Amino acid sequence: SPGYGNRTIHVVGDVHFDDYAARLATLTADRDALPTERRVQVGDLTDDAETAQDTAALAWLASAEVDNVIPGNHDLSSYSPYTLNTRTPAQFAATYSDYMDGANYTVDAGFATLVFLGNIPDAVPRVAPSTTIDWLEETLAAATKDCLIFCHYPLFNTVRKAPVEEQFRTDGAGTGNNHLH
Repeated sequence: SPGYGNRTIHVVGDVHFDDYAARLATLTADRDALPTERRVQVGDLTDDAETAQDTAALAWLASAEVDNVIPGNHDLSSYSPYTLNTRTPAQFAATYSDYMDGANYTVDAGFATLVFLGNIPDAVPRVAPSTTIDWLEETLAAATKDCLIFCHYPLFNTVRKAPVEEQFRTDGAGTGNNHLH
């Protein structure tokens, strides 16, 4: 869109603050090297939602001046039957309330509306609930600006099984995560 100008949104995913010391140095260097208008974290802040990991993640979010977050599968109880993680999406939202406004939310960035989808379960197939798809369709239909969509998982094979470009009548959508650890 002509209104974008030269805009940079720094998108980070899959930080996995478990053994975070080495990652923190890299993330800090990236932050310092990338002058940006907004910073977005698209899930997997933690490895299994332990309190120490949340503490480290919250400290990094503040120091990195991150604007918005959404949960990833490692941040929630759904990612593995072998984990002791019992955190729900509501509990994640409460822990990270300074950086998000509910599971699915929007932010007016001036040049565009940023759309955050944080309610896509880890169950295979990773299909967004119909309530999330309905919310997204309503949000996009009501938008008066271009929308940029942020989510942990790619939006292909959503509940209506159409490619995202066809389903939402858009030129495309992006994700910060393809689960390549």
